[in-house]
Amino acid sequence: MKKWISKISYQKRRAIFSFLFVLPWIVGFVLFSLKPIYDLFTYSFSRTHFLPDASIQLDYVGLGNYDTILITETTFITNLLDYLSQIALMLPAIVVFGLLIALLLNSSIPCRRLFRVLFFLPVVLIQGTLLSTIRELNAMSIAGVDAMFVFTFIRNQLPEWLSN
Repeated sequence: MKKWISKISYQKRRAIFSFLFVLPWIVGFVLFSLKPIYDLFTYSFSRTHFLPDASIQLDYVGLGNYDTILITETTFITNLLDYLSQIALMLPAIVVFGLLIALLLNSSIPCRRLFRVLFFLPVVLIQGTLLSTIRELNAMSIAGVDAMFVFTFIRNQLPEWLSN
């Protein structure tokens, strides 16, 4: 087996192994991202009707939805600009805060172990026995949410093994 590998040049071997390294990402992208992107464009160029039997009817409208949102709907541009300004203000703060937390977790400060425990405590508490106990007590449920149309529609679109 090693014989045929040694006959391939170093550049070709490197290219093959690089492709094999990236292959799981390519497969994941094709399986989990391509269909949602296709659906995004399909829905954006169509008028969507949700039918009582939990199916969807699409009527092609072309750029009509974009015309409505950009020209007819007056609040969209204002809301979009507000949202973008919030991102411009919050993103640098979040990045700086994340870097400071990372530095504190990895630095040699006096209470480093205590800080790490306090930082990761929510991750530990939300897993396993504690989470199952909270679920058994129905402390995570909101009354009436199951009866809402959106959740019924989503549950009907999912496969049986995933919707339960």
